[in-house]
Amino acid sequence: MNAMLNCLNKGSKLIRKLCIQNLAIYIVETTNLKKRNETYRLLYDLLFKSESYFNRLAFVDLVDSLIDKLSRRLFKQFGLFCVLDYGCDKIVDVRIKLIQLLPKLKLKIDPFDESIVEQFEQSVCDCAKQCPKSFQQIIQFTKEQLLQVVDQEEIDNLDLELLQKEELVHQSDQKQRQLELDEDNDNNISDFLTRYKRKQFLSSRNQKIKFVVQSQTQIKKEVKSFNQIMKKSVDLDGQRSPVFDKKVLPKQKASTMVKSLQETRKVTSGFKLPALKK
Repeated sequence: MNAMLNCLNKGSKLIRKLCIQNLAIYIVETTNLKKRNETYRLLYDLLFKSESYFNRLAFVDLVDSLIDKLSRRLFKQFGLFCVLDYGCDKIVDVRIKLIQLLPKLKLKIDPFDESIVEQFEQSVCDCAKQCPKSFQQIIQFTKEQLLQVVDQEEIDNLDLELLQKEELVHQSDQKQRQLELDEDNDNNISDFLTRYKRKQFLSSRNQKIKFVVQSQTQIKKEVKSFNQIMKKSVDLDGQRSPVFDKKVLPKQKASTMVKSLQETRKVTSGFKLPALKK
């Protein structure tokens, strides 16, 4: 696509025309309606509104390539009747190219569409007034073609065939979109299940970790309380607890006992056993 657009900007006249024909075939035959509309909109902005008359000539060629491949409905939907505005173009070549296209454009007009009929007649008048005398032969030939009687029934049948082809393209695009939508839904469901399983796994793991931490905390508390109880009963140095030592006597009772022992010693020291006679 980018290569064709570059050729439209820089290529020769023949190459530009071939690019326009290939782009017209792509617009008609592609089953991706979104890309088709984007492509036409890009060409419309690039060619129709261009200040370069080469691009405006290329837009007339694009309309000429599409006019036999699109139904009246789609031709109007694309807004291709805007090419009639070139009837007042300041470049003679653009107006002459439009004059040569007018007979084909007339066949695409719905006779009951008053606005398009009026726009067509105004464009014919503008082309006839502004074209120089050297092109009067072309203008006269175009007028003769416009005045020819056409078989409206045959034109309607051709338009009906084009409508049927466009309907098939539309159905194919709908099927493709439905397939893409189903794939997206399947991917979304798969992603949801994956995230759900991941969430469940993380939740289960967090619960296990929490249980282990709580168990370790409870064990530490129990060990700490047990150590406190043992510390009250046994010293850490291995000495026996005061609970198991002998009772210490009060100081007053100890002093009275010492005095009684001293008096007893004095009494016993002054006492002598009688000597035994031989």
